[in-house]
Amino acid sequence: MSDLPFIFPPIETYQGISFILGVMLAYPEYADIRYNNYINLECAETDQLYDMKLMFSDSMWEYYRASGLAEMNLYDVSNLNKNTLCQFICERIDQGCYLLLYDVDEYYLSYTDNFYKQHYDHDTYIYGYSDEYFHILAYMNKHLTTLCVEKQEIVNALYSDKQRSFCTFRPSVNRNVKVDKNAILYKIGLFYEAGSIADCKKGRVYGMDVYDVLLTGMKTIVKEADLRPFRCLWEQKMMMRDRLLFLKDNFNSDCLKQLEEICESTEKVFRLMMKYNLTFNISMVDKAYRIIQSIKKEDLSWYHEHIEKKRRSIN
Repeated sequence: MSDLPFIFPPIETYQGISFILGVMLAYPEYADIRYNNYINLECAETDQLYDMKLMFSDSMWEYYRASGLAEMNLYDVSNLNKNTLCQFICERIDQGCYLLLYDVDEYYLSYTDNFYKQHYDHDTYIYGYSDEYFHILAYMNKHLTTLCVEKQEIVNALYSDKQRSFCTFRPSVNRNVKVDKNAILYKIGLFYEAGSIADCKKGRVYGMDVYDVLLTGMKTIVKEADLRPFRCLWEQKMMMRDRLLFLKDNFNSDCLKQLEEICESTEKVFRLMMKYNLTFNISMVDKAYRIIQSIKKEDLSWYHEHIEKKRRSIN
C-alpha cells in the first residue's frame, strides 16, 4: 500500500477545492495556507442557485501552480495504453504526485448514484493505492469521504465515451508558507470592500456582493434547493473563525464572539435549507432568507467595528 500525505479538509462544498486543501495541509511547510487563503468568495452573476457556484477565490489547483507552490502535468488518456494505465498512475503516486481526475464517467464508478444507470461526467481525486484499489476522495451519499475503489473502475471511467485527460499535482519542494497577518487583513478587506478588486472578471461577483446573488436565487426556488451556496457561506465563516482564533492575540473577545454568532447563523441557514429539501415547506426558505438578510448586515458591521481600522493601518 502506498498513500501520499493527506489530511481530511475542513471544507467540502466542492471536492476539487477540498482535495487541494487536504493535500496542502498534509505538508507542514504549507499548512498555514488555510489561514492566509480561503477568505474571499466569488460566484456567477445569476438568479439561479444551481448556476451560482459560490466558492472560495484563489483555491483551485491552478492558483497553486501559478503561485509556484505546486507542479502539475497534463496527460491525455488517448496517449496512454489502457492496459498499463493503472501502473502509470501508481508510478506517478510513487513520485509524490496526486491525481486530479476532473472528468470521469460515473457510470463505471460503484460508489456513485449513477453506477450502471446513466453516463454522467464528474470529478474524483486519487492520493494512494493498494494491490487492487485506488484510494480516493469523492462524494458518496452526498458526503465527502475517503474510500477505496477498484482500479479497473477508474480505468473504465477514464476510457469512456469521449476523449479525456487528467492532471498530476505535487507540492513544490524548498518552499515555505508562514502566516502573514498583514496579507490576511488585506484579503479580508477585499471581501468586505469588493469594489477594491480591480480585475473582476466579467460575469463574476465577489465579496459581500455574493449575498445579493444568494438572496436573489432564493426567490427563484421552485422545488429542491441547491445546498452548495449555503454550505460554502457557512464554511467561509468557520474558516474565518478558526483563522482569528489562531490569531486571537490580535483580536479582542467581542470580535471573536460576534464572529462566532455569525458563524452559528450561517449554519442555521444551511440546516434550514437541508430541512426544506426534505419537507418542501416554503416557510423555511422564507425564514432562511430573513436570516441571511440579517447576517449580511451583521457581517458588515463586524468588519467595520473590529477589522477595518487594523486593515487600514497596514496601507
